[in-house]
Amino acid sequence: MKECLLKFLITGQLLMIPLFADKLEARVVYSDYMSYNYKSDRYISKYIYDFSKIDDIKTRKKLFINYMSLIIDTENNEIMGNRKKILELKEKKELTQRNLNFINNIEKVYLMQVSESAAEIDWKELLNRVDVIPTELAITQAAIESGWGTSGFAKRANNIFGHWTYKVGSGLVPNERKPGMTHEIAVFDSVNDSVKKYLLNLNTNNAYKRLRVLRSELRDKNQEVRGDVLSAGLQSYSEMGNDYVKMINSMMSDISKIMES
Repeated sequence: MKECLLKFLITGQLLMIPLFADKLEARVVYSDYMSYNYKSDRYISKYIYDFSKIDDIKTRKKLFINYMSLIIDTENNEIMGNRKKILELKEKKELTQRNLNFINNIEKVYLMQVSESAAEIDWKELLNRVDVIPTELAITQAAIESGWGTSGFAKRANNIFGHWTYKVGSGLVPNERKPGMTHEIAVFDSVNDSVKKYLLNLNTNNAYKRLRVLRSELRDKNQEVRGDVLSAGLQSYSEMGNDYVKMINSMMSDISKIMES
């Protein structure tokens, strides 16, 4: 996305919003539903804006893309920070207890066996998991799963990516749930939490191991981590299988053009 941002004064703070956002609904999206922490350089959105209020489809999509990209980039940046530290520690001859504690915390988050010593650390698998998901791919799945931010579950539960939970009473029961099924729609405290769950899901779930392998192969070749390559590892995300991947790639091409415009 081109760096075309405008400083906008909100409640005593400067928030960066897209320069194209000259309509009232655009300013509402960024002023009422987005905050920026300068110390941590993080964009945070407690609740998702009801994008169904924006009648013009082109404006709605562009706003959704820019809104989600700020949050996705925020969470990807956190992952990249941890990845860089892991790479630095990997090159050290010895690890301090503090270094090992850091690695152990990452291992727990990414559902790996906790290492008792530096010799036990599976660096390759750690780096396979602690890595980013291309922004254009994440936005595309967010658009598909949330209907461009208009679905009931997105608005009521901050659930942007269709995540389920099997903890009874913790989520929302879908009206179309089949008899015998027990899943509920997960509820998130913020849009950021929904994005974090999505990234962690792709980085840990065995169903997306191929995605991680494809990403690792790109890294080994010093090539860009591209959404159109990683999408081949997402057949299991939907019952549609390969048709879902085709849908992703088709939409991602259009979204990438909007991001570059």
